Amino acid sequence: MIELPNLRAYQDALVQEVRKELAEHRSVIVCMPPGAGKTRTAKYILGRYLNRPKSEGESGKAAFMVHRRGLVENASDSCNEDPRLPHGIIMSGHDTAPGCDIQVASIDTKNSWYVSKGSYKNDFTYDLLILDEVHSHVPKFRTFLDAHNAKRAELGLKPPFILGLSATPQHKELNKVFNKIVMGPSPSWLIDNGFLSPFRYFQGKQGNLGLLKKRGDDCTGDSIALAMEGLAGDLVSDWKKLAEGRATVGFFPRRSQAYEAMELLRANGIDAHYVDGDTDDEERQSMFKRLNAGDIQYICNVGVIERGTDIPRIGCVQLCTAIGSVVRYRQMVGRGSRVHPDVPDCLVLDHAAN
Repeated sequence: MIELPNLRAYQDALVQEVRKELAEHRSVIVCMPPGAGKTRTAKYILGRYLNRPKSEGESGKAAFMVHRRGLVENASDSCNEDPRLPHGIIMSGHDTAPGCDIQVASIDTKNSWYVSKGSYKNDFTYDLLILDEVHSHVPKFRTFLDAHNAKRAELGLKPPFILGLSATPQHKELNKVFNKIVMGPSPSWLIDNGFLSPFRYFQGKQGNLGLLKKRGDDCTGDSIALAMEGLAGDLVSDWKKLAEGRATVGFFPRRSQAYEAMELLRANGIDAHYVDGDTDDEERQSMFKRLNAGDIQYICNVGVIERGTDIPRIGCVQLCTAIGSVVRYRQMVGRGSRVHPDVPDCLVLDHAAN
């Protein structure tokens, strides 16, 4: 038997609700804010699945699927925490363990290795699929699910149970996969009861926001970069005035602007670093751990830390970019929501009237 992690009362209540709704609807989204424990709750559900006897029409296997390499590593690290959940990893460049009944998998690798022209190329299928940050790449998940579920029907197996996880379940195609949203507690309840960090919000020196142009739900990248051009000195002075000493994540519209801010922060004696999509996995993870340990002060980034990063020491989120999308905004600000014993609250320093 797999030892299960202890859950908070609200997580346990959510698991009971999920069981009921999965039995009725088979495809369900769990909505909880960043920092509320979606991954730990999913680990509990996977362990509980392993502890039940396999029924007729089942494969006896389950998968936790994500869409970024860093999120695969985060999920695997969570599974390895005590009590450990035995699992394999399916991701390019990583050793596999196909004999494990639980797999932590990259959706890109799964589609590349297992799906070809709409067909599933393997008999290795899953009774339970947990899809993390499900709002982010619905088409990729649908490509996998369509092929995977057709293969299960061909093998005479039951359709899988599908559990999506998201703090922001907004996407025009979600209703093509899921039949129900199970809501966890609200951010305000979690803050009031000490499970999430409270926030303080400050308006910093603003860019030329009249230059912003909208396309769909968000502003165009070029207009954001133009609106925020030349702000680096004000970003640093506002941070030093309001947030100095706090572990900080700064969001920028362009790599050049993030790098310029990093250099100016360093020139002012602040141990700042820079990360983008090309940063080596080990270097990125090391940087996150150093920020969480208090060894460095600031990470400048462009989109890398928007979701799935677990750095409880973050005490300031500096928004040096305009964000038209409510989903992206909540994900960015949510990086500062986790509770840390040395951090009384999270300060949001906003330079774009978000």
